Amino acid sequence: MHPGGIKFGLSQDLLELRGAHVVVSARFLENISAIARRWIRRRKRAMPQWEDIVGEALYSTPYSLEGSTRQEHVPFYMGLDRVILQTMMPIAEEAGMGKRSDDKYVVSSELITRVNKDTRSIHAPTLTSAGRVRFRKIYTNIICLCRENAPQHLRHAELLAICELNRWMTWRENRRVDEFMRGLFTNGKFPGED
Repeated sequence: MHPGGIKFGLSQDLLELRGAHVVVSARFLENISAIARRWIRRRKRAMPQWEDIVGEALYSTPYSLEGSTRQEHVPFYMGLDRVILQTMMPIAEEAGMGKRSDDKYVVSSELITRVNKDTRSIHAPTLTSAGRVRFRKIYTNIICLCRENAPQHLRHAELLAICELNRWMTWRENRRVDEFMRGLFTNGKFPGED
């Protein structure tokens, strides 16, 4: 994150320093996790949307733009997704989900094995329902891992599941990967897309 964004986040108690790393403040992280939990538990059939959860967390967390310049709060908003993901990575490691390399996340074989052993139906009629089934498998297995390895982080299981569903990338990074993958096909579409 740009230094101006860090300055804004620190002044509004949305970010904190943990050694040399900038992370989301404990108060803001608890708020994001509570909203993710509410979204997932309330909306059984809806896929959780990262942007909606982070936006609602920002809306419900008291802070002010007064006294800050555009050069401070714009970089904060632009870099917030990556900071949230980096804040969640040590929690994921502690839960046994995987190991990180620098600032990128690598899924552990333990989580992949658990998700693949899950016998819930994978023959969903639509792509959306297949995504829902996949999310529920990830979510259930993350809850199990948290209970076994890090019960103190069980309250973050929903947010960890959303991070895992998004492949530990921001929406911009996911879009770039999807565009690259589409470029591998001659018509610019994935097989099965019209």
